Amino acid sequence: MSLKFDQCHFSGLRIYPGHGIRYVPVIGFQSTRPVFAFVTSKCKGLFDNRKNPRKISWTQMFRRMHKKGAVSEIKRRRARKVQKVERSVVGLELDDLRKRRVDLPKRKLTAAEQAALAEKREKTKVRAPRATAGFRRKEKSVSRADTSSHR
Repeated sequence: MSLKFDQCHFSGLRIYPGHGIRYVPVIGFQSTRPVFAFVTSKCKGLFDNRKNPRKISWTQMFRRMHKKGAVSEIKRRRARKVQKVERSVVGLELDDLRKRRVDLPKRKLTAAEQAALAEKREKTKVRAPRATAGFRRKEKSVSRADTSSHR
């Protein structure tokens, strides 16, 4: 003979036959009302006060969330490494694709280098050599307020 167990709506514990409290909330005139089963009046009271079973440490939901109890450790399966497969495209064979892939970074580098060289040339053209012979820059005079040591 096997017993049919209910499960407490709040705590997740087993409710044995002939035990527990059944609660049907009054929600207007609905034909399909939910029937909540509770193990004890404590569970019903906590449910009535809208307590969250995830935050109450003795409920099954809390224990499941925080990985408590005799849960056998399940060995994780290792994910297969993705293998890259190269295929030829219509109009291009595999060898041609590989050559293009090798040549592409070289092309990009040369383009970047050319741009850098062009910038350097422009800067050198803009700057004209200054005649510094015989001229000195004026030194700034330092006031006493700037030389004070306390801050």
